[in-house]
Amino acid sequence: GEAGSSAVTLPGTAGNYVSVPDSAALSIVGSIDVRVCYSMADVTPATKATLVAKWTHTLQHSYALDIETDGRPTFYWSTTGADLVSSTATVAPTVANDALIWLRATLDTTTGDVKFYTGNPATPSPNAESYTQLGATVAGSATSIFDSTSLLYVGGYNDAGTIPSQGWAGNVRRVQVRSGIDGTLVFDARFDGVEIVGTRDPASFTAETGQTVTLNGAAWDWVA
Repeated sequence: GEAGSSAVTLPGTAGNYVSVPDSAALSIVGSIDVRVCYSMADVTPATKATLVAKWTHTLQHSYALDIETDGRPTFYWSTTGADLVSSTATVAPTVANDALIWLRATLDTTTGDVKFYTGNPATPSPNAESYTQLGATVAGSATSIFDSTSLLYVGGYNDAGTIPSQGWAGNVRRVQVRSGIDGTLVFDARFDGVEIVGTRDPASFTAETGQTVTLNGAAWDWVA
């Protein structure tokens, strides 16, 4: 493959996931904006699927973006590291199995409101104006996000050492996390910008924002 057209394909099996070290930049405690460009083999998975999460189940919960079994996205967060707060979209995206989509979730901690959006996967990194809100705003109340020590995971989360819990089969092209809604870009992993060398090669790369992105396991692969 060539840079600009690559993606990582995840099998949804134990030990195959993407991880990024904990950092001050990823330890967002206020409003947050998470965006993922991906495709799923089954957009209504048999069990809940976690796209991206800074979440370890040993009382180190921060935030996570999941897909429910009916296809609707849910944004989860914790205020203490132990509790669980969530908002689920009122509708599911219109997307076929194995089709790429940009999915975006925002949490406004001043109000607790959560919004979901979809974007055109043909756009490498759609700006705010390029997204269409998915369903209605899910209203909440003022809140905060716990600053956990968890790594950031793509393709699941850490359930007390079981990784990926809530794994899923599909491709990931890009993951972005912003501090604040349309705020500072603190994480930007461009899987679509990696030059493929060979099977599971490279096994790590540097995100646009400087973090080391590690691809764990022996069953994931690069696809062009």
